[in-house]
Amino acid sequence: MRTLCFIHLLCTFVVVAVLAACGGGSTSGGTSASNMLTLSGVAAVGQAIPSATVSAKCQIGSGSATTDGKGAYTLTIVGGVAPCILQLVENEKCVLNAESKSSPFCVLLFGNPAHHMKLHSVATESGSVVNITPLTDMVTTRLLLEDPSAYFATFKADSFSDKAKTEKIGLAETDVVKGLEGIIALNGTGLISTPLIASTRSDAGNEHDKLLDELGKKLPLHKMSQVNWWLSKTFSTPDSLQALVLALAEDRQQEINQDPQGFWSGHSSYGSTVNAVVLDT
Repeated sequence: MRTLCFIHLLCTFVVVAVLAACGGGSTSGGTSASNMLTLSGVAAVGQAIPSATVSAKCQIGSGSATTDGKGAYTLTIVGGVAPCILQLVENEKCVLNAESKSSPFCVLLFGNPAHHMKLHSVATESGSVVNITPLTDMVTTRLLLEDPSAYFATFKADSFSDKAKTEKIGLAETDVVKGLEGIIALNGTGLISTPLIASTRSDAGNEHDKLLDELGKKLPLHKMSQVNWWLSKTFSTPDSLQALVLALAEDRQQEINQDPQGFWSGHSSYGSTVNAVVLDT
């Protein structure tokens, strides 16, 4: 009887010790759910962007994920702390055919697949819906007032934390909405977190996706890069952005190239400071 009691006590001690060592109800590897930074969203340019790499650099931590066939991704960083800047890079072989070559979809969407398209977005807290689209790329550019690809490459957590405040993101979104209102009707802000279902071969996409389609028809990707260049300038205004967007949408680049100072002085109080704005034709 004493032997049985001793064995029972010994087994109880072992079980308690094992539970204590495992941290009770913690997740695998001793990491609790509260210690995980999670971001998710959809990457699209109207069509979903599949098999692309999404990377995040945050106040604390970094990580990456790959978009699925619908452009959706979920990114988790153990011990991560927001805010974060996200960068999407379209993979050279984003959809492989039988010959392991880039699909016509990749070439049609991004031109030469060897020249990766990059899009950006920002997140202010864990659990955020963070879509990655040409619109979020514009918002990120306006927020940073510089090229987001270059900023991502030399990311500094302290300076980004000051930039990526909710109210500053809201102001950047407002500038973009105002600048684009001549070609698409965006309903307020929320360009980063608005629910997005991207179009695929089997899905037509939702209303926000249709806005991306409309934007793409008016401003192809190579013209969007010119818009982003202007958004990165401290002297640019929403009114001058609107003038540029309309000129690009109407194929009036030559009007700007021939008399850049005259064009901007007619559309912006900052026109006299612009010596030359040469756009690709």
